[in-house]
Amino acid sequence: MSCYMYPGVNFPQNVVELKIIYEGTDSSIDNFRMLGNQMIKQDSYHKLRKLEFKVDDFSPSIKDVQTKQRSRPYWAHFFNPFVEQGIQLKLTALGIEGEFRDDADDNTADILSEAIQLSELDTLDIVYCAYVRTHELESHEDGVHTFLDKITERLPGLRYLSVKHSRECHEYEINALRRILQENIANQLYQLRIVFENQSDEQLKRVRQAILHSQHYLVKLKVALESFWNNGDDREFIGIPALEDLVQEAINHKSKRDMLAPSIFDFDEIKPFIPEYLVRSIISYRRRILNALKADVIYKGAAQNLPYLTEYYFIGLYISIKEQSFFVNGRPILLDEKA
Repeated sequence: MSCYMYPGVNFPQNVVELKIIYEGTDSSIDNFRMLGNQMIKQDSYHKLRKLEFKVDDFSPSIKDVQTKQRSRPYWAHFFNPFVEQGIQLKLTALGIEGEFRDDADDNTADILSEAIQLSELDTLDIVYCAYVRTHELESHEDGVHTFLDKITERLPGLRYLSVKHSRECHEYEINALRRILQENIANQLYQLRIVFENQSDEQLKRVRQAILHSQHYLVKLKVALESFWNNGDDREFIGIPALEDLVQEAINHKSKRDMLAPSIFDFDEIKPFIPEYLVRSIISYRRRILNALKADVIYKGAAQNLPYLTEYYFIGLYISIKEQSFFVNGRPILLDEKA
């Protein structure tokens, strides 16, 4: 079930999946509290297992003083009524597309640990739509990953994690993300997806190295830039239009699916069909693709450190490391043309 926020929402008592959508810049804490109270009053929370927020409630034009009046993001106040009435949601999946703060004193994770039975949560999907930076970041701080750090410490059953950024991360925030993967949820994940807006090649390499040495049981992995062909002259594979077309087609398919048949927590990446002439173009570059893979830390170390990895996203392609192939139009294509 998806709902746009408005007064008097009626929730069915058998709701299992719920997506709460808020659009606008004039948000109120009371709006989110109201939804939580409505679920409790209507006795609609008992079967709820998957909950997702899509909140566009922050704009850089909002004065800092307004931001500082709130101790937590807007979406977090949905959970207040559950805490106040001693109710714990039995969620298996939580998705948050909205605002996150860099304040070490932010108690959002504490609120969620009271409102949700976190031992049951196996899926976490975070999209950083807005960064609330309250102070100059210091080397020991986690920055925008503050919530992620605090919540993953309490998720022993986390298996599926997706993190998408909308701004470039500070070096300290990259370090925090690496530490979270290495310490908080070491060897827990089956699927991991991390998308950056723009980071250096060296930063991406260090994130991949952290994954390589701390997530032994990974089955599917994606660590990528949002738009790999628009991020500098040093990026690999600029000038191969077929790869750009492939990625753009995936974006188009996802947009159509989200509009016509929205789903919650779809961890399966879109793999669209493309014209055969584009397939032939990609195949003509497979030697170059293979050479780039041989320099990639995940590809080089997967056999020893990631023995269960079956799908690795690399420059728009889905690589099967074991089969030494990539998939286009539902069929495997060998990386080595001589094989």
